[in-house]
Amino acid sequence: MLREGDNSMMAISPKTGLSGNPQTIYRNQVPFLQAAAAQGTSIQQAIKPEDVVQAFCTPSKPADFSSRLASDAQKSSSGANVTLDETQRRILDRGLRQRFEAISACLDEIVCGRRVPAYLRECGFLSSRIRSGLQPLTDSVRAEVAWTWFGSTDIHLKANGELTVFDQNFSLPTGLQALSSFAAEGQGLPLLSLPEKSGTRGITVLLTPGAFTSAGPGNEFIANSLDIQTARGSDLCVRGNSVFLRMSGKELPVSTIVRRIDDDLLDPNCFRPDSLVGVPGLVKAWKYGGVDVLSPPGVSLSSCRTFGKYIPDMILEFLGEEPILQSASVLECEDPSVLRHVMANVKNYAIRTNDPLHPARPFFGRTGTAVEFADLLLRLRKNPAAYVARPLLEEGDAPGHSLRVFATMMNRFRLIPGFISRPCQPDGGAPYHL
Repeated sequence: MLREGDNSMMAISPKTGLSGNPQTIYRNQVPFLQAAAAQGTSIQQAIKPEDVVQAFCTPSKPADFSSRLASDAQKSSSGANVTLDETQRRILDRGLRQRFEAISACLDEIVCGRRVPAYLRECGFLSSRIRSGLQPLTDSVRAEVAWTWFGSTDIHLKANGELTVFDQNFSLPTGLQALSSFAAEGQGLPLLSLPEKSGTRGITVLLTPGAFTSAGPGNEFIANSLDIQTARGSDLCVRGNSVFLRMSGKELPVSTIVRRIDDDLLDPNCFRPDSLVGVPGLVKAWKYGGVDVLSPPGVSLSSCRTFGKYIPDMILEFLGEEPILQSASVLECEDPSVLRHVMANVKNYAIRTNDPLHPARPFFGRTGTAVEFADLLLRLRKNPAAYVARPLLEEGDAPGHSLRVFATMMNRFRLIPGFISRPCQPDGGAPYHL
């Protein structure tokens, strides 16, 4: 399973085409870079990495990558006591309620109403994801889908107290186990619970790729919180539109699956045919009401950063309300004019993957190295739509903190008490490991 804590380090490929073994160097100033404009209208035009390195900085001294990574890890893990006042809590509660409801309404419109809002159609990356992830679900007979049953949200808490939404994850939220001390605190409620359903027969299981993964402890915590059994794809089978759990020579009917594997690995009959951790036929059984899946197939679309850019539009369209929480700025690298601007002013931007569930280490214009930048250019030439840019915080400003909060929306919205606090990165985002 790929998630925020996995495969999060940008690979510095030995096959970058660099001549010899150039020194890895830091630089304090990035020159005005016009490589993309000079070569054509797109970054996909040929750009030699060795030329980029030469233009990027003046050699000074080799960088110690091991000490840099250790420093990054220490900064990300060194927590600080952060508190929210009553006004901030109310803003979070009301603002996240808006976002949960608007996202759910938008996904319903796409899957059940078979209509894609115009502002999503205009984004090539999202259009492609909708075709591959949601279009196979449009023949669903389900009347209701709990799209936002459980989700995490990364918030940038600025030094002046302002709250900005950075990312949301309704597919595979991680880190809930860090809030175990808040369970039942003053509320008599568990951190997480299942939607109430009447007249259902069958058991609930948590679908996991296995215990020996980086997300294994978190998945085990969720299973224990919900008092349900974990199962792998090989433990489940589909007959007709019903799902069964093989156990001790018997087959037990399953009514609900809490899935903890990626969308594209969920069902080899519907998504990636090479998936070894999914359940063949599961999506079809879900579409025809034979089993409930939490979180549902296709919900990973809402985790994409370009999707988050349009959530304020969804709030206006589907709820008729003004957005309460502001969203972090997102520039789509698939737009050639945007990409040329970002590359020409790269020292002011952070470059991140569009899909946080399949991350690479972000590139920060002020502190990146020449080799990292050359590697980034190669990645952008290959697939610019897979990346977005965000402005860096102003130099000299207090960076603030990144808060990860959790919420559920079943019969009603509920903000789970407590949050995870970490020092934010130069663009206000969360560290790339939890």
